[in-house]
Amino acid sequence: MTVDTTHKPSVLILCNQFPPVNGTGARRPYYLARQLADEGHRVSVISNKMEEAQPWLPNLQGIRTEVTPITHVQRDTNALQRALARAHWKFHGRPGHGILRLAADLFLPEAHIDRWDMLPAEVEQLVGRHDVVLATCPAFYHFRLAARLAKRWKAMYLADYRDPWTIRIPTLSLGEFTNFGSGLSGFLRGRRMRLAERQWPGQAFALTAISQPLLENALLTTGLRRNMMVHGGYDPWLKPNTFTPNKRFTLVYTGRVYRQQDWESVLRAIERLHAADPQLKDKLQVCLYGAVSTDESLLARMDEVVKSTGVLALLPRLSREDTMRAQQNADALLHLSPDDHQGGLPVKFLEYLGAGRPILLFIKEPDLESEVLYRTRTGNIVRNSQALVKLLTERIEAWRNGTQWHIDPDRAQLDTFNYAYQMGLWTAKLREWYAEFQGVDKA
Repeated sequence: MTVDTTHKPSVLILCNQFPPVNGTGARRPYYLARQLADEGHRVSVISNKMEEAQPWLPNLQGIRTEVTPITHVQRDTNALQRALARAHWKFHGRPGHGILRLAADLFLPEAHIDRWDMLPAEVEQLVGRHDVVLATCPAFYHFRLAARLAKRWKAMYLADYRDPWTIRIPTLSLGEFTNFGSGLSGFLRGRRMRLAERQWPGQAFALTAISQPLLENALLTTGLRRNMMVHGGYDPWLKPNTFTPNKRFTLVYTGRVYRQQDWESVLRAIERLHAADPQLKDKLQVCLYGAVSTDESLLARMDEVVKSTGVLALLPRLSREDTMRAQQNADALLHLSPDDHQGGLPVKFLEYLGAGRPILLFIKEPDLESEVLYRTRTGNIVRNSQALVKLLTERIEAWRNGTQWHIDPDRAQLDTFNYAYQMGLWTAKLREWYAEFQGVDKA
């Protein structure tokens, strides 16, 4: 059977962040939409309604954008479910709320606390019908809406994973983020979410994910066959600047800190270096920008090292542009791979690649991040506190002698982590799948 492989299908993207939101989560859907529009597709995007103090204003020509608020009560539920949702919201955090929370998790749609209240007919009225509906997480409720829209329009439905929903491959665990609890309640929540994942992403024609392990995990859960790995990257326009040596050897880390990262080994290394050289603060600074965490004990431990050494600095979160500037002005960039999550490629790590500065990767066991570092030749790997002390001692001494930490990246490998490169592969595959979808649909 002959199918049209030249037709450029219209595409609707459902996501939680999109410009003018200036967040990391807005990059992937934006660059996909930009590539599709540049290649002649009609593109619409629906995203969360969010306030943005420092907006991102890229080129949106040819991309129709709509926003919708999130709410804890949605009209695609029945009267009893809506009553449960209101009670769950009203009594949240009060004594005895646990039973309500469990009931809500078992009998309300996934992500019930903050979904869109938007019906398929309203989406159609807002943006019109599309040939392809693509839902990307985080915010897994997008998959439910995408499945319903695709069925209504007889459209191709694509599911894009940036986070795991349920875990079939243990090394993908994100700890607190994929933990449904313990005991009977945890078992019931986990079973409910596995069924929902099978039901909604499981209806997709094809599946994409940001890493191969994440892709394999999603395929095991959904039972889907067609797939493609499309990892994240750095902004296409990002070019390394001319580096000017700092007055102190400056190690920079940007973003949240997590209890799954081995910060204790890093903090002990700083303390050991300081014990050997009480004037270390005149030679080394370790700057953590936007270092917030749900682990209060970790933040308290960091504050202790701030006070005892003067080397560590916990600094406020920067705008995205200032964050990139801080990365490009660092002598090196610090990244800690989580101990219990070895299957992802965090966007922050990939953005480090675009900064053009050496990456110091602290990791206990080899994973995707260490593989990328080897392939791109963009930094060094250390696996324990002793190795970190040795490397920093060498780098500080080289800095004192006027020698920069030099890297010689493999540009061919590095360029594959440019968003434009990845999106070009993705859009080509999307059209290939659509041609197949037309054939399957007509067969």
